[in-house]
Amino acid sequence: MPRVSQTRLTEKDHGVQLASGEYRREMTVSGRGRFYELHVPPSLDTTKPVPVVFVFHGGLGQPAAIRWQTKMDGVSDKNGFIAVYPAGSGPLGGRSLLTWNAGGGAMGYAAKRQIDDMAFVRAIRNDLSGFFDLDPSRVYATGLSNGAQLCYRLAREMADVFAAIAPVGATMTVFGPPPARPVSVVHFHGLEDQNVPFNGGRGEKAKAVFSHRSVEDTVAYWVAANKCAQEAVVVSRENVTIISYGKGSGGAEVVLCKLRDGGHTWPGGDTSSKREAAIVGRVSTAINASQFMWDFFQRHPKKGQAHD
Repeated sequence: MPRVSQTRLTEKDHGVQLASGEYRREMTVSGRGRFYELHVPPSLDTTKPVPVVFVFHGGLGQPAAIRWQTKMDGVSDKNGFIAVYPAGSGPLGGRSLLTWNAGGGAMGYAAKRQIDDMAFVRAIRNDLSGFFDLDPSRVYATGLSNGAQLCYRLAREMADVFAAIAPVGATMTVFGPPPARPVSVVHFHGLEDQNVPFNGGRGEKAKAVFSHRSVEDTVAYWVAANKCAQEAVVVSRENVTIISYGKGSGGAEVVLCKLRDGGHTWPGGDTSSKREAAIVGRVSTAINASQFMWDFFQRHPKKGQAHD
């Protein structure tokens, strides 16, 4: 994956208009050193509040990997939002093998040590306000695998922050009372996924021994939580079926994108690594998940604030 030259940000940069480019921000949260990477597109309109998409890497990943996998920087450039790539925590001081504490018995360094990733994400959100006039109605999250698990936890525990989420290749780890406000969800999952099987259970190629809930269980939870119609609108085309549950509270929507030819991968993402394909399976080209989710996010700002 290509290296990105980055400018380091400090508190002294708060209030300074950031030019388009790549940035790295280091901070201390709950006594632990953390960091996130930031992409500011040339198309960003700073004359009005700006939207932001948090992009969470998978287990044993890092921000550079998810940037490469998702091509989200390009979607940011085209559509004018800032893309934030937080770094999980790991045994090597944040350099690699990073994971998220998604709760519910999820495996990995962060979960075993009960790292407070909720506090970290909220700290990033607050920190970004020092650099941008953020639009509070358009804060979104997406992630792959363990990062997708974290998205679901964020939707339940930080619904005051996130308007919508777009998990890829993983299901919920914690079920319980729904969030205080609706959170729209678009979920992407490959039917060939052998790490987090579509029908639940343990993945044959998963590095962590963990029994996953099914995609259908997860979708059903959010259909009920958002009070969406039980009858779905189904659209099928080559290698993808899009199942939409709409008319939820405040216009909330739940969408499932089933990729018939997809593995434990990012649909429409980078396909250059043969070694990666041997581990996680094929990358479906039936849909561009990054652009699809941004279009979905655009339809679902948080109600009761700007841009209603």
